[in-house]
Amino acid sequence: MVRLRLSPRQREILTLKCRDGLTHKEVGARLGVSGQTVKNHLTVATSVNDLTSPEICWYLSREDLFDDLARRAVPDEEALAS
Repeated sequence: MVRLRLSPRQREILTLKCRDGLTHKEVGARLGVSGQTVKNHLTVATSVNDLTSPEICWYLSREDLFDDLARRAVPDEEALAS
């Protein structure tokens, strides 16, 4: 499995773009930065990971899926106490 190298800000931006389908400008407005700053973060993320934005989105969706499955597989303490 590919291990993405993303800063917390890059992950935040990519989540808004990939999951929520926002444009650079819309992401920037939500985060209080310009659309160009969003684009710069994405450029660095794709360069460091040697992947395209759609490929990173695909890997992020898989990570989310696995994280969600892992959370479901481990019952929380309240569920065990019932």
